[in-house]
Amino acid sequence: MIRESVAGALRDAKVAPEEIESGHVGNFAASLYAKQGHIGAFFVEADPAFSGLPTGRHEAACASGSIALLAASAEIEAGRYDVQCVVGVEQMKTVNASVGGDFLGTAAWYELEAKGVEFPFPKLFGKLGDEYDKRYGLKDEHLAEISAINYANGKLNPNAQTRTWYMNKEHALASDEFNGAVGGRVKISDCSQVTDGSATVILASAAFASKWAARNGVKLENIPRIKGWGHNTARLRFDDKVAESKDSEYVLPHVRSTITSARKRAGIADVSGIDCIETHDCFTTSETGHRPLRPHPSRVRLEGRGRWHHRPRRSLPHQPERRPDRRGSPRGRLRRAPGARRLQAGHQHGGRLPSGRRQERADAQHRRQRHHQRQLRHRRLTPARNA
Repeated sequence: MIRESVAGALRDAKVAPEEIESGHVGNFAASLYAKQGHIGAFFVEADPAFSGLPTGRHEAACASGSIALLAASAEIEAGRYDVQCVVGVEQMKTVNASVGGDFLGTAAWYELEAKGVEFPFPKLFGKLGDEYDKRYGLKDEHLAEISAINYANGKLNPNAQTRTWYMNKEHALASDEFNGAVGGRVKISDCSQVTDGSATVILASAAFASKWAARNGVKLENIPRIKGWGHNTARLRFDDKVAESKDSEYVLPHVRSTITSARKRAGIADVSGIDCIETHDCFTTSETGHRPLRPHPSRVRLEGRGRWHHRPRRSLPHQPERRPDRRGSPRGRLRRAPGARRLQAGHQHGGRLPSGRRQERADAQHRRQRHHQRQLRHRRLTPARNA
């Protein structure tokens, strides 16, 4: 996966393997799922030209890829390297659901929160939903809408494993044999699905970006860049997180701080200056973290717009994170090589959100898929009802 992702990125970016000066790999738990540590060394195996390069593996649970990016950008700002290759990779379908759930529990305080607990992470995120409900109010209808939209967005990627899966708001609201509870208020439809995947990004200094732009006939100002960043780490135990925020207007104030830090560094006054917000969607309750994007979370009701504003639109779309679980197993596609702290970033689906007629076609396709899935589900359930 690393080899395919890196090769695709270099090809799309028009960067030669020999131009890469350092490699960073973001990975959470290969030592558990694949019984393989030292993942940074696997980067060297992606191309013969990488032999001898400085590499490293970064682990920060679900933020592993982000930390790898942050480390790489810091090295560029420090003047150590001009061109860096950053890879995110996970292999999680090597074990059954029970064992995999236990492995995921190591992202919490395992001895205190996960050891001996079946599917500990859904239960912890169920508690997050309960805490949000206690402070601001949260209905199952809100979470069902998030689930339906996330699956619909996933279907827009032809490589996503969920592109033929059935999901709508009614199914996400149901509590039956097809959608049982796995962690308090968290049901199967509220959980993202694990898979194997990899994505690659190339970062470059201003000096390299200028040369790259000249040789490819691209204006330097048109190259994507990292405008700002935020980084905060909360207490590890869920109960400690909540206790620390009891007098805060935010359930997760460290998330708020990360967002405002990034905006401040980027010179963006408020959320109206952002074109798209991409969110971490491991569970529907985690997307209640959108509230720190706004100044007064207690005044923003999830039903405020009638529908969650996640669908690709011209006005500030929210988008679930482009994780392999919903987006398929991406071959990291990269675009440009920009200046210091600037990003050569690519997205699996080409970097543009559908709009206009593209959106209409996507909606029509989604309606056809939903109708087809309803027919299939009806045929599956009819014999059982007759029996």
